[in-house]
Amino acid sequence: MADSALAIKTIKNSILNLISFLVGLAINFYLLRYVVAQIGIDSYGISALLLVIIQPLTLANLGFGEATTKYVSEFIHLGDYKRAATFIQTTFFMNLVVGLTGFILIFFGGYQIFIYLFGENIKPELNEIIQVSIRLVAFGWLANQCCAAFMGIPVALQRFQLVALGNILSLTTTAILTYVILHYESNLFGYTLGTVGGQVFTFLYWFIIAKKLLPSVSFIPGIHKEAWKNSFSYGGWQTIAQIGGILTQQAERFILGLYLAATSVGVYNVAQNIESKIYSIVYKLSEVLFPTFSALSNDSAERKANILIKSSWILTTIAVCLLCSIIPIAHPLINLWMKNEIIAKSGEILLQTMCVAGAVGSATSAGYFFLLGVGKTQKITYISIISGIVNVVAAMFIIPKFGLNGAGFSVLLAAISQLFSITKVMHTAVKNIIPLSAVLSAVVAPIIIGISWTIFYTFLQPFPVYGWLDLFFVYSLVVASSLLLIYFITRMLPYGKAHEELLFKLFAHLTNKIKQAK
Repeated sequence: MADSALAIKTIKNSILNLISFLVGLAINFYLLRYVVAQIGIDSYGISALLLVIIQPLTLANLGFGEATTKYVSEFIHLGDYKRAATFIQTTFFMNLVVGLTGFILIFFGGYQIFIYLFGENIKPELNEIIQVSIRLVAFGWLANQCCAAFMGIPVALQRFQLVALGNILSLTTTAILTYVILHYESNLFGYTLGTVGGQVFTFLYWFIIAKKLLPSVSFIPGIHKEAWKNSFSYGGWQTIAQIGGILTQQAERFILGLYLAATSVGVYNVAQNIESKIYSIVYKLSEVLFPTFSALSNDSAERKANILIKSSWILTTIAVCLLCSIIPIAHPLINLWMKNEIIAKSGEILLQTMCVAGAVGSATSAGYFFLLGVGKTQKITYISIISGIVNVVAAMFIIPKFGLNGAGFSVLLAAISQLFSITKVMHTAVKNIIPLSAVLSAVVAPIIIGISWTIFYTFLQPFPVYGWLDLFFVYSLVVASSLLLIYFITRMLPYGKAHEELLFKLFAHLTNKIKQAK
Protein backbone atom coordinates (compact mmCIF):
# COMPACT_ATOMS: atom_id res chain seq x y z
CA MET A 1 0.00 0.00 0.00
CA ALA A 2 2.81 2.38 0.94
CA ASP A 3 4.61 1.67 -2.34
CA SER A 4 1.44 2.33 -4.33
CA ALA A 5 0.88 5.64 -2.51
CA LEU A 6 4.48 6.62 -3.17
CA ALA A 7 4.16 5.61 -6.82
CA ILE A 8 1.01 7.72 -7.20
CA LYS A 9 2.66 10.69 -5.49
CA THR A 10 5.67 10.29 -7.77
CA ILE A 11 3.46 10.13 -10.85
CA LYS A 12 1.60 13.28 -9.72
CA ASN A 13 4.92 15.09 -9.42
CA SER A 14 5.91 13.73 -12.81
CA ILE A 15 2.70 15.08 -14.35
CA LEU A 16 3.41 18.56 -12.95
CA ASN A 17 6.91 18.34 -14.37
CA LEU A 18 5.49 17.16 -17.67
CA ILE A 19 2.92 19.98 -17.94
CA SER A 20 5.65 22.60 -17.73
CA PHE A 21 7.63 20.75 -20.35
CA LEU A 22 4.68 20.50 -22.75
CA VAL A 23 4.10 24.24 -22.47
CA GLY A 24 7.79 24.73 -23.21
CA LEU A 25 7.53 22.33 -26.14
CA ALA A 26 4.72 24.38 -27.68
CA ILE A 27 6.70 27.60 -27.18
CA ASN A 28 9.85 26.07 -28.64
CA PHE A 29 7.92 24.66 -31.61
CA TYR A 30 6.90 28.08 -32.84
CA LEU A 31 10.05 29.90 -31.71
CA LEU A 32 12.59 27.65 -33.41
CA ARG A 33 10.86 27.85 -36.77
CA TYR A 34 10.83 31.65 -36.41
CA VAL A 35 14.52 31.68 -35.40
CA VAL A 36 15.63 29.59 -38.40
CA ALA A 37 13.53 31.75 -40.74
CA GLN A 38 15.04 34.95 -39.30
CA ILE A 39 18.73 34.06 -38.98
CA GLY A 40 19.03 31.16 -41.46
CA ILE A 41 20.02 27.51 -40.99
CA ASP A 42 23.72 28.44 -41.31
CA SER A 43 23.69 30.87 -38.35
CA TYR A 44 21.54 28.46 -36.39
CA GLY A 45 24.26 25.86 -36.86
CA ILE A 46 26.86 28.35 -35.65
CA SER A 47 24.82 28.99 -32.49
CA ALA A 48 25.05 25.26 -31.73
CA LEU A 49 28.81 25.31 -32.24
CA LEU A 50 29.09 28.19 -29.75
CA LEU A 51 27.74 25.86 -27.08
CA VAL A 52 30.20 23.12 -28.08
CA ILE A 53 33.23 25.22 -27.15
CA ILE A 54 31.93 26.16 -23.68
CA GLN A 55 30.54 22.74 -22.75
CA PRO A 56 33.81 21.41 -21.27
CA LEU A 57 33.74 24.25 -18.71
CA THR A 58 30.71 22.66 -17.03
CA LEU A 59 33.08 20.06 -15.59
CA ALA A 60 34.57 22.70 -13.31
CA ASN A 61 31.54 22.84 -10.97
CA LEU A 62 32.34 19.25 -9.87
CA GLY A 63 28.68 18.22 -9.80
CA PHE A 64 27.93 20.27 -6.68
CA GLY A 65 24.47 21.25 -7.98
CA GLU A 66 23.17 17.67 -7.96
CA ALA A 67 24.85 17.10 -4.61
CA THR A 68 22.82 20.01 -3.24
CA THR A 69 19.58 18.42 -4.45
CA LYS A 70 20.46 15.06 -2.90
CA TYR A 71 21.65 16.30 0.51
CA VAL A 72 19.06 19.05 0.92
CA SER A 73 16.37 16.44 0.19
CA GLU A 74 17.95 14.03 2.64
CA PHE A 75 18.46 16.47 5.53
CA ILE A 76 15.16 18.33 5.10
CA HIS A 77 13.48 14.90 5.22
CA LEU A 78 15.20 14.44 8.60
CA GLY A 79 14.28 17.99 9.74
CA ASP A 80 17.93 19.15 9.87
CA TYR A 81 17.75 22.57 8.16
CA LYS A 82 21.10 23.69 9.53
CA ARG A 83 23.06 20.96 7.77
CA ALA A 84 21.00 21.44 4.61
CA ALA A 85 22.02 25.12 4.58
CA THR A 86 25.73 24.25 4.57
CA PHE A 87 25.35 22.44 1.25
CA ILE A 88 23.52 25.38 -0.36
CA GLN A 89 26.15 27.88 0.77
CA THR A 90 29.05 25.67 -0.30
CA THR A 91 27.52 25.00 -3.72
CA PHE A 92 26.81 28.71 -4.26
CA PHE A 93 30.43 29.53 -3.44
CA MET A 94 31.73 26.85 -5.78
CA ASN A 95 29.44 27.83 -8.65
CA LEU A 96 30.21 31.52 -8.22
CA VAL A 97 33.94 30.84 -8.55
CA VAL A 98 33.38 28.60 -11.57
CA GLY A 99 30.99 31.12 -13.12
CA LEU A 100 33.41 34.04 -12.84
CA THR A 101 36.37 31.98 -14.08
CA GLY A 102 34.40 30.71 -17.05
CA PHE A 103 33.13 34.22 -17.79
CA ILE A 104 36.70 35.52 -18.11
CA LEU A 105 37.82 32.60 -20.29
CA ILE A 106 34.83 32.80 -22.64
CA PHE A 107 34.76 36.59 -22.87
CA PHE A 108 38.46 36.98 -23.68
CA GLY A 109 39.38 33.66 -25.34
CA GLY A 110 36.21 32.09 -26.70
CA TYR A 111 36.37 33.68 -30.14
CA GLN A 112 39.96 32.61 -30.77
CA ILE A 113 39.12 28.98 -29.85
CA PHE A 114 36.04 29.01 -32.07
CA ILE A 115 37.89 30.30 -35.13
CA TYR A 116 40.76 27.87 -34.56
CA LEU A 117 38.38 24.90 -34.50
CA PHE A 118 35.70 25.83 -37.02
CA GLY A 119 37.03 28.87 -38.90
CA GLU A 120 37.62 27.00 -42.18
CA ASN A 121 33.90 26.21 -42.59
CA ILE A 122 32.59 29.62 -41.51
CA LYS A 123 31.88 32.53 -43.86
CA PRO A 124 34.40 35.34 -43.09
CA GLU A 125 31.69 38.01 -43.05
CA LEU A 126 30.18 36.36 -39.95
CA ASN A 127 33.36 36.57 -37.86
CA GLU A 128 32.59 39.93 -36.23
CA ILE A 129 29.08 38.98 -35.19
CA ILE A 130 30.36 35.65 -33.86
CA GLN A 131 32.87 37.47 -31.65
CA VAL A 132 30.19 39.72 -30.13
CA SER A 133 27.83 36.76 -29.66
CA ILE A 134 30.47 34.74 -27.81
CA ARG A 135 30.97 37.62 -25.37
CA LEU A 136 27.24 37.60 -24.72
CA VAL A 137 27.40 33.85 -24.09
CA ALA A 138 29.88 34.59 -21.27
CA PHE A 139 27.14 36.47 -19.37
CA GLY A 140 24.71 33.59 -19.89
CA TRP A 141 27.33 31.17 -18.56
CA LEU A 142 27.71 33.18 -15.33
CA ALA A 143 23.93 33.33 -14.82
CA ASN A 144 23.56 29.58 -15.40
CA GLN A 145 26.28 28.66 -12.93
CA CYS A 146 24.82 30.85 -10.17
CA CYS A 147 21.36 29.46 -10.95
CA ALA A 148 22.49 25.86 -10.37
CA ALA A 149 22.90 26.48 -6.63
CA PHE A 150 19.20 27.33 -6.17
CA MET A 151 17.11 25.56 -8.81
CA GLY A 152 17.63 22.20 -7.10
CA ILE A 153 16.05 23.39 -3.85
CA PRO A 154 12.35 23.15 -4.88
CA VAL A 155 13.18 19.80 -6.53
CA ALA A 156 14.75 18.57 -3.27
CA LEU A 157 11.63 19.68 -1.37
CA GLN A 158 9.45 18.04 -4.05
CA ARG A 159 7.62 21.33 -4.67
CA PHE A 160 7.10 20.51 -8.31
CA GLN A 161 4.34 23.06 -8.79
CA LEU A 162 7.01 25.74 -8.31
CA VAL A 163 9.39 23.85 -10.59
CA ALA A 164 6.69 23.70 -13.27
CA LEU A 165 5.90 27.41 -12.88
CA GLY A 166 9.58 28.32 -13.03
CA ASN A 167 10.15 26.34 -16.20
CA ILE A 168 7.12 27.90 -17.88
CA LEU A 169 8.09 31.45 -16.90
CA SER A 170 11.69 30.91 -17.96
CA LEU A 171 10.76 29.53 -21.37
CA THR A 172 8.07 32.15 -21.96
CA THR A 173 10.36 35.02 -21.02
CA THR A 174 13.17 33.70 -23.20
CA ALA A 175 10.79 33.23 -26.13
CA ILE A 176 9.31 36.74 -25.84
CA LEU A 177 12.73 38.36 -25.55
CA THR A 178 14.07 36.37 -28.51
CA TYR A 179 11.02 37.09 -30.66
CA VAL A 180 11.08 40.83 -29.97
CA ILE A 181 14.84 41.23 -30.35
CA LEU A 182 14.95 39.21 -33.59
CA HIS A 183 12.24 41.45 -35.01
CA TYR A 184 14.74 44.32 -34.84
CA GLU A 185 18.06 42.41 -34.98
CA SER A 186 17.56 39.40 -37.29
CA ASN A 187 20.92 37.70 -36.89
CA LEU A 188 23.01 35.51 -34.61
CA PHE A 189 23.61 38.38 -32.19
CA GLY A 190 19.86 38.98 -31.72
CA TYR A 191 19.19 35.30 -31.09
CA THR A 192 22.02 35.09 -28.56
CA LEU A 193 20.90 38.26 -26.79
CA GLY A 194 17.37 36.93 -26.33
CA THR A 195 18.67 33.61 -25.00
CA VAL A 196 21.06 35.24 -22.51
CA GLY A 197 18.33 37.60 -21.30
CA GLY A 198 16.17 34.57 -20.53
CA GLN A 199 19.03 32.93 -18.60
CA VAL A 200 19.44 36.01 -16.38
CA PHE A 201 15.70 36.03 -15.65
CA THR A 202 15.83 32.32 -14.81
CA PHE A 203 18.55 32.90 -12.21
CA LEU A 204 16.53 35.64 -10.52
CA TYR A 205 13.42 33.43 -10.40
CA TRP A 206 15.14 30.44 -8.78
CA PHE A 207 16.93 32.64 -6.27
CA ILE A 208 13.66 34.28 -5.15
CA ILE A 209 11.82 30.93 -4.97
CA ALA A 210 14.63 29.30 -2.98
CA LYS A 211 14.55 32.19 -0.50
CA LYS A 212 10.80 31.91 -0.07
CA LEU A 213 11.02 28.16 0.53
CA LEU A 214 13.86 28.50 3.04
CA PRO A 215 13.47 32.01 4.52
CA SER A 216 15.52 31.24 7.63
CA VAL A 217 18.49 29.89 5.65
CA SER A 218 21.35 32.20 4.74
CA PHE A 219 22.48 32.02 1.12
CA ILE A 220 25.73 33.89 1.67
CA PRO A 221 28.36 31.80 -0.17
CA GLY A 222 30.93 30.04 1.97
CA ILE A 223 32.84 26.80 2.41
CA HIS A 224 31.77 24.24 5.02
CA LYS A 225 34.21 21.40 5.46
CA GLU A 226 31.71 18.55 5.85
CA ALA A 227 29.48 19.80 3.04
CA TRP A 228 32.47 20.31 0.76
CA LYS A 229 33.80 16.82 1.49
CA ASN A 230 30.44 15.11 0.92
CA SER A 231 29.62 17.18 -2.17
CA PHE A 232 33.05 16.58 -3.65
CA SER A 233 32.82 12.85 -2.97
CA TYR A 234 29.34 12.70 -4.49
CA GLY A 235 29.85 15.24 -7.27
CA GLY A 236 33.40 14.23 -8.15
CA TRP A 237 32.20 11.04 -9.76
CA GLN A 238 29.39 12.98 -11.38
CA THR A 239 31.97 15.31 -12.90
CA ILE A 240 33.82 12.41 -14.47
CA ALA A 241 30.45 11.11 -15.66
CA GLN A 242 29.80 14.50 -17.27
CA ILE A 243 32.83 13.91 -19.46
CA GLY A 244 30.99 10.96 -20.93
CA GLY A 245 27.85 13.08 -21.20
CA ILE A 246 29.69 15.83 -23.08
CA LEU A 247 31.27 13.28 -25.42
CA THR A 248 27.83 11.76 -26.03
CA GLN A 249 25.95 15.02 -26.52
CA GLN A 250 28.49 17.18 -28.34
CA ALA A 251 30.77 14.83 -30.31
CA GLU A 252 28.56 14.85 -33.41
CA ARG A 253 28.29 18.65 -33.53
CA PHE A 254 32.03 19.02 -33.03
CA ILE A 255 32.95 16.52 -35.75
CA LEU A 256 30.29 17.86 -38.12
CA GLY A 257 31.70 21.36 -37.56
CA LEU A 258 35.21 20.09 -38.37
CA TYR A 259 34.34 18.25 -41.58
CA LEU A 260 31.16 19.86 -42.92
CA ALA A 261 29.65 23.33 -43.32
CA ALA A 262 27.72 24.98 -40.48
CA THR A 263 24.52 24.24 -42.43
CA SER A 264 24.92 20.53 -41.61
CA VAL A 265 25.20 21.40 -37.93
CA GLY A 266 22.00 23.43 -38.31
CA VAL A 267 20.12 20.50 -39.86
CA TYR A 268 21.50 18.22 -37.15
CA ASN A 269 20.26 20.66 -34.53
CA VAL A 270 16.76 20.72 -36.05
CA ALA A 271 16.53 16.90 -35.97
CA GLN A 272 18.14 16.71 -32.55
CA ASN A 273 15.76 19.38 -31.26
CA ILE A 274 12.75 17.25 -32.19
CA GLU A 275 14.22 14.08 -30.70
CA SER A 276 15.51 15.77 -27.55
CA LYS A 277 12.20 17.49 -26.82
CA ILE A 278 10.32 14.19 -26.95
CA TYR A 279 13.11 12.47 -25.02
CA SER A 280 12.79 15.22 -22.42
CA ILE A 281 9.17 14.23 -21.79
CA VAL A 282 10.43 10.93 -20.41
CA TYR A 283 13.31 12.65 -18.61
CA LYS A 284 10.90 15.08 -16.94
CA LEU A 285 8.68 12.19 -15.87
CA SER A 286 11.68 10.34 -14.43
CA GLU A 287 13.33 13.39 -12.84
CA VAL A 288 11.13 13.15 -9.76
CA LEU A 289 12.66 9.75 -8.99
CA PHE A 290 15.88 11.47 -7.87
CA PRO A 291 14.48 13.06 -4.70
CA THR A 292 12.24 10.00 -4.23
CA PHE A 293 15.17 7.58 -4.12
CA SER A 294 17.23 10.10 -2.12
CA ALA A 295 14.53 10.25 0.56
CA LEU A 296 14.35 6.43 0.56
CA SER A 297 18.12 5.98 1.00
CA ASN A 298 17.64 4.14 4.32
CA ASP A 299 14.60 2.09 3.29
CA SER A 300 14.62 -1.62 2.50
CA ALA A 301 16.28 -2.94 -0.64
CA GLU A 302 13.05 -4.75 -1.58
CA ARG A 303 11.04 -1.54 -1.65
CA LYS A 304 13.59 0.33 -3.75
CA ALA A 305 13.92 -2.61 -6.14
CA ASN A 306 10.16 -2.82 -6.70
CA ILE A 307 9.88 0.91 -7.38
CA LEU A 308 12.88 0.72 -9.73
CA ILE A 309 11.44 -2.10 -11.84
CA LYS A 310 7.93 -0.62 -12.03
CA SER A 311 9.16 2.85 -12.92
CA SER A 312 11.59 1.40 -15.50
CA TRP A 313 8.80 -0.39 -17.33
CA ILE A 314 6.48 2.63 -17.36
CA LEU A 315 9.18 5.06 -18.50
CA THR A 316 10.59 2.74 -21.15
CA THR A 317 7.11 2.06 -22.55
CA ILE A 318 6.30 5.78 -22.71
CA ALA A 319 9.66 6.54 -24.35
CA VAL A 320 9.26 3.87 -27.01
CA CYS A 321 5.70 4.92 -27.84
CA LEU A 322 6.50 8.62 -28.10
CA LEU A 323 9.90 8.43 -29.82
CA CYS A 324 9.63 5.48 -32.17
CA SER A 325 6.26 6.70 -33.44
CA ILE A 326 8.13 9.61 -35.03
CA ILE A 327 9.83 7.20 -37.48
CA PRO A 328 6.91 6.97 -40.00
CA ILE A 329 6.36 10.76 -40.00
CA ALA A 330 9.97 12.05 -39.87
CA HIS A 331 10.04 13.68 -43.32
CA PRO A 332 6.60 15.38 -43.23
CA LEU A 333 7.18 16.51 -39.65
CA ILE A 334 10.38 18.40 -40.50
CA ASN A 335 8.89 19.73 -43.75
CA LEU A 336 5.68 21.00 -42.13
CA TRP A 337 7.60 22.49 -39.21
CA MET A 338 10.44 24.20 -41.05
CA LYS A 339 8.52 24.74 -44.32
CA ASN A 340 11.72 23.66 -46.07
CA GLU A 341 11.94 20.54 -48.23
CA ILE A 342 15.76 20.64 -48.33
CA ILE A 343 16.04 20.51 -44.53
CA ALA A 344 13.39 17.75 -44.41
CA LYS A 345 15.18 15.60 -46.99
CA SER A 346 18.55 16.11 -45.32
CA GLY A 347 17.27 15.38 -41.82
CA GLU A 348 14.80 12.51 -42.38
CA ILE A 349 17.08 9.49 -41.86
CA LEU A 350 19.00 11.36 -39.16
CA LEU A 351 15.80 12.01 -37.18
CA GLN A 352 14.60 8.41 -37.54
CA THR A 353 17.89 7.03 -36.28
CA MET A 354 18.07 9.52 -33.42
CA CYS A 355 14.54 8.62 -32.29
CA VAL A 356 15.50 4.94 -32.10
CA ALA A 357 18.60 5.96 -30.14
CA GLY A 358 16.47 8.15 -27.86
CA ALA A 359 14.08 5.29 -27.13
CA VAL A 360 16.99 3.00 -26.28
CA GLY A 361 18.59 5.70 -24.12
CA SER A 362 15.33 6.49 -22.30
CA ALA A 363 15.21 2.94 -20.97
CA THR A 364 18.09 3.88 -18.68
CA SER A 365 16.33 6.88 -17.05
CA ALA A 366 14.90 5.12 -14.01
CA GLY A 367 18.13 3.21 -13.41
CA TYR A 368 20.14 6.42 -13.69
CA PHE A 369 18.07 8.27 -11.07
CA PHE A 370 18.05 5.20 -8.84
CA LEU A 371 21.86 5.14 -8.80
CA LEU A 372 21.96 8.91 -8.38
CA GLY A 373 19.46 8.86 -5.52
CA VAL A 374 21.21 6.13 -3.54
CA GLY A 375 24.60 7.80 -4.07
CA LYS A 376 26.19 5.24 -6.40
CA THR A 377 27.63 7.90 -8.68
CA GLN A 378 30.75 5.83 -9.36
CA LYS A 379 28.69 3.37 -11.39
CA ILE A 380 27.07 6.25 -13.31
CA THR A 381 30.56 7.47 -14.15
CA TYR A 382 31.64 4.15 -15.63
CA ILE A 383 28.48 3.90 -17.72
CA SER A 384 28.73 7.48 -18.95
CA ILE A 385 32.41 7.24 -19.87
CA ILE A 386 31.90 3.99 -21.80
CA SER A 387 28.95 5.50 -23.68
CA GLY A 388 30.92 8.68 -24.45
CA ILE A 389 33.94 6.78 -25.76
CA VAL A 390 31.73 4.62 -27.99
CA ASN A 391 30.03 7.75 -29.33
CA VAL A 392 33.25 9.61 -30.12
CA VAL A 393 35.00 6.65 -31.75
CA ALA A 394 31.92 5.81 -33.82
CA ALA A 395 31.43 9.47 -34.86
CA MET A 396 35.08 9.83 -35.89
CA PHE A 397 34.82 6.84 -38.24
CA ILE A 398 31.21 7.14 -39.45
CA ILE A 399 30.66 10.89 -39.99
CA PRO A 400 33.61 11.51 -42.37
CA LYS A 401 32.40 8.57 -44.49
CA PHE A 402 28.60 8.94 -44.35
CA GLY A 403 28.25 12.64 -43.51
CA LEU A 404 25.21 13.95 -41.68
CA ASN A 405 23.36 10.62 -41.50
CA GLY A 406 26.38 9.03 -39.84
CA ALA A 407 25.83 11.25 -36.79
CA GLY A 408 22.60 9.43 -35.97
CA PHE A 409 24.19 5.98 -36.10
CA SER A 410 27.00 7.00 -33.75
CA VAL A 411 24.37 8.19 -31.24
CA LEU A 412 22.53 4.87 -31.60
CA LEU A 413 25.66 2.83 -30.91
CA ALA A 414 26.34 4.91 -27.78
CA ALA A 415 22.74 4.41 -26.58
CA ILE A 416 23.01 0.63 -27.04
CA SER A 417 26.22 0.49 -25.00
CA GLN A 418 24.55 2.58 -22.29
CA LEU A 419 21.50 0.30 -22.21
CA PHE A 420 23.68 -2.78 -21.87
CA SER A 421 25.67 -1.21 -19.01
CA ILE A 422 22.70 0.14 -17.04
CA THR A 423 20.78 -3.15 -17.40
CA LYS A 424 23.77 -5.00 -16.00
CA VAL A 425 24.02 -2.56 -13.07
CA MET A 426 20.27 -2.77 -12.39
CA HIS A 427 20.43 -6.56 -12.36
CA THR A 428 23.32 -6.44 -9.88
CA ALA A 429 21.34 -4.06 -7.63
CA VAL A 430 18.19 -6.25 -7.51
CA LYS A 431 19.46 -9.75 -8.38
CA ASN A 432 18.69 -11.16 -4.90
CA ILE A 433 15.16 -9.74 -5.05
CA ILE A 434 14.05 -9.69 -8.69
CA PRO A 435 15.30 -12.10 -11.42
CA LEU A 436 17.12 -10.97 -14.58
CA SER A 437 14.14 -12.02 -16.71
CA ALA A 438 11.99 -9.42 -14.91
CA VAL A 439 14.61 -6.70 -15.50
CA LEU A 440 14.78 -7.56 -19.20
CA SER A 441 10.98 -7.61 -19.54
CA ALA A 442 10.81 -4.14 -17.94
CA VAL A 443 13.66 -2.53 -19.88
CA VAL A 444 14.46 -4.43 -23.08
CA ALA A 445 11.13 -5.98 -24.13
CA PRO A 446 9.25 -2.68 -24.72
CA ILE A 447 12.14 -1.44 -26.91
CA ILE A 448 12.16 -4.52 -29.15
CA ILE A 449 8.38 -4.55 -29.50
CA GLY A 450 8.03 -0.82 -30.15
CA ILE A 451 10.89 -0.47 -32.64
CA SER A 452 9.82 -3.58 -34.58
CA TRP A 453 6.24 -2.35 -34.91
CA THR A 454 7.06 1.23 -35.97
CA ILE A 455 9.59 0.09 -38.59
CA PHE A 456 7.00 -2.35 -39.95
CA TYR A 457 4.41 0.42 -40.08
CA THR A 458 6.87 2.73 -41.88
CA PHE A 459 7.24 0.18 -44.69
CA LEU A 460 3.46 -0.22 -44.91
CA GLN A 461 2.63 3.54 -44.88
CA PRO A 462 -1.16 2.91 -45.08
CA PHE A 463 -2.03 6.57 -44.41
CA PRO A 464 -0.25 9.37 -46.34
CA VAL A 465 0.53 12.65 -44.55
CA TYR A 466 -0.27 15.93 -46.31
CA GLY A 467 -0.90 18.30 -43.40
CA TRP A 468 -0.83 18.70 -39.63
CA LEU A 469 -4.13 16.87 -39.09
CA ASP A 470 -2.90 13.88 -41.08
CA LEU A 471 0.37 13.91 -39.17
CA PHE A 472 -1.40 14.07 -35.80
CA PHE A 473 -3.71 11.21 -36.79
CA VAL A 474 -0.87 8.93 -37.93
CA TYR A 475 1.28 9.75 -34.91
CA SER A 476 -1.61 9.11 -32.48
CA LEU A 477 -2.45 5.86 -34.25
CA VAL A 478 1.13 4.57 -34.05
CA VAL A 479 1.50 5.65 -30.40
CA ALA A 480 -1.75 3.93 -29.39
CA SER A 481 -1.01 0.72 -31.31
CA SER A 482 2.54 0.60 -29.90
CA LEU A 483 1.21 0.99 -26.37
CA LEU A 484 -1.34 -1.80 -26.82
CA LEU A 485 1.22 -4.18 -28.29
CA ILE A 486 3.73 -3.52 -25.52
CA TYR A 487 1.06 -3.90 -22.86
CA PHE A 488 -0.39 -7.18 -24.12
CA ILE A 489 2.98 -8.79 -24.80
CA THR A 490 4.84 -7.69 -21.66
CA ARG A 491 1.94 -8.69 -19.36
CA MET A 492 2.73 -12.27 -20.35
CA LEU A 493 6.40 -11.83 -19.44
CA PRO A 494 7.97 -12.06 -15.94
CA TYR A 495 6.73 -9.35 -13.56
CA GLY A 496 4.05 -8.42 -16.10
CA LYS A 497 1.23 -8.73 -13.56
CA ALA A 498 2.91 -6.15 -11.33
CA HIS A 499 3.02 -3.66 -14.22
CA GLU A 500 -0.63 -4.33 -14.99
CA GLU A 501 -1.60 -3.85 -11.34
CA LEU A 502 0.20 -0.51 -11.16
CA LEU A 503 -1.50 0.72 -14.35
CA PHE A 504 -4.94 -0.15 -12.94
CA LYS A 505 -4.16 1.68 -9.68
CA LEU A 506 -3.00 4.76 -11.55
CA PHE A 507 -6.11 4.66 -13.75
CA ALA A 508 -8.35 4.34 -10.67
CA HIS A 509 -6.55 7.25 -9.01
CA LEU A 510 -6.99 9.48 -12.07
CA THR A 511 -10.67 8.48 -12.38
CA ASN A 512 -11.29 9.45 -8.74
CA LYS A 513 -9.58 12.81 -9.32
CA ILE A 514 -11.82 13.51 -12.32
CA LYS A 515 -14.94 12.62 -10.31
CA GLN A 516 -13.83 14.88 -7.46
CA ALA A 517 -13.23 17.73 -9.90
CA LYS A 518 -16.78 17.37 -11.22
